[in-house]
Amino acid sequence: GFVLGCERVPRSKVHRYGAVVPLEVRGRSFTVKKVVEKPEQDIGTDIVISGRYQLKNSIFDIVETMGCSRPLSLTDVIAESVNRGVTVSGCIFNGRRYDIGDPEGYSSALVDSITEGWEH
Repeated sequence: GFVLGCERVPRSKVHRYGAVVPLEVRGRSFTVKKVVEKPEQDIGTDIVISGRYQLKNSIFDIVETMGCSRPLSLTDVIAESVNRGVTVSGCIFNGRRYDIGDPEGYSSALVDSITEGWEH
């Protein structure tokens, strides 16, 4: 199967990400029940994909069968994998992550890199 790096965010921010509904959370790990790219409504989760994936080559077989009538996101392909019975697991990241696709997150990363003396 596949493994997704995930994190918890306030439910009010879930719509910005690929959201993950777990079957059952065991500590930081879980099996994925459902994945939705940027859900338009509350789907009952605060777990989102943090942009880290461990995938197998079989993901390309799924992409091929999905067709090219519209642009596909990686989250769409993972959701289809779950629908087809592929075991997808998640692991909640334990640490600080910056969403540099968001101006506030980018600014926080820049400030912290300076104040904490990160090497560039």
